[in-house]
Amino acid sequence: MQTNDIDWEILLFLEKSPSKKYLRKIIEFAYIIRNKLQQYDQNYQTPVSTQFYIDLNLTEEQCHKMLVSTVKLLEKAAQSNFQNVIQIFPGDFNQTLRDMLIEIFEQYGDIWKKNMNSNIQQGDKLIDVDWRIDVQVATHGQEKIKNPVIFMQLETQGSRNEMKTVNFQMNSAELNTFHNNLQKIKDQLQQIVQQ
Repeated sequence: MQTNDIDWEILLFLEKSPSKKYLRKIIEFAYIIRNKLQQYDQNYQTPVSTQFYIDLNLTEEQCHKMLVSTVKLLEKAAQSNFQNVIQIFPGDFNQTLRDMLIEIFEQYGDIWKKNMNSNIQQGDKLIDVDWRIDVQVATHGQEKIKNPVIFMQLETQGSRNEMKTVNFQMNSAELNTFHNNLQKIKDQLQQIVQQ
C-alpha cells in the first residue's frame, strides 16, 4: 500500500503511540529531520529516534522506515498548506489514526508552515553555469586509474544586482546525488503545475 513514496502500512505503527501528545512528538521530530533526510537515511539511530523504537516496541529499521514515511506525509500535507489533508490518505487507512493525524496537522500546521517558509530565504537569480571535467590519470605498470572530477561555476545576481560567482567541484557519486536532487525538484514543480 504505497502511494507517492509514502509507505502507508509502515505508518500504521504510529497506532502504537501511547497518546496523542506522543504522536505529535513523533511528527514534530519528522518536521525537524525533514531537511536532513538523506543523512538520516544513512543512520537509523538518533538520540530522539532511539527512544521512539523502544517506546513503540519496534525494531530500529521499522522505526526508521516509519519516520521516513512520516516525513513524506508531513511534506505532502505542507504542499496542500495543511488544508483538506484527508484527501492524502488512502480510503482503507485506519480511520482513528487518520483523524488524529489530521487533527494534529490542522492544529500545528500553520506554525510548521511559517517555519518551513522562513527557512528558505529569497535566493539570487542564476545567470550562467559553466563547467569543466578534469581526469586524473595515473599509470602503474599496465594499470590505468581514472579519477574524473567536475568543476562547476555558477554566476548569480543578487537582489541589488550584485554579481556573485560560486565555484565547487564534485566527483561522480556527488554529481549523481546532485542530479537526483534536481530531478526530485523538477518532479515536484511539475506536480504543482499540474494541480
